[in-house]
Amino acid sequence: MASIKAAYKEASFPLLPSLKENAVSNVLLNRELIRHLIDLTLFLGRHCLSFRGHKEGWQEEVCGNFKDLAKLIVKYSPALSSYITQLQIKGRKIPNFLSWQRQNQLIQAISTNIRNTIQKELLSSVFFSVSLDTTYDISRKE
Repeated sequence: MASIKAAYKEASFPLLPSLKENAVSNVLLNRELIRHLIDLTLFLGRHCLSFRGHKEGWQEEVCGNFKDLAKLIVKYSPALSSYITQLQIKGRKIPNFLSWQRQNQLIQAISTNIRNTIQKELLSSVFFSVSLDTTYDISRKE
């Protein structure tokens, strides 16, 4: 019985490292995808552009700025290209990093990071100033 168990253990041993290696490669792929999507979010935020369009299906010619920029980056990123191809084929069966919920989460995470950075700078500085530039609206109120 012990020799049978040893034979089973030797036969299944190559499976465990391959599972671990697959998990590590998935994590690295997801990190690369998220890095691209963070760059897209930062670009749209810096240029004060909207993220979503009226119709966001993959068959639409104009899907909104976020998805359209993702389609553009597909030409230069094999990781994003394979992910979007899988997303178009499998649909809801895989995690969707391009959905409106994920876009909102990226925006929220980036804004939290910016806020925390500003707070750290304010708390570590001895002095700071605030500059305001105001305008009047049509009712002559600031």
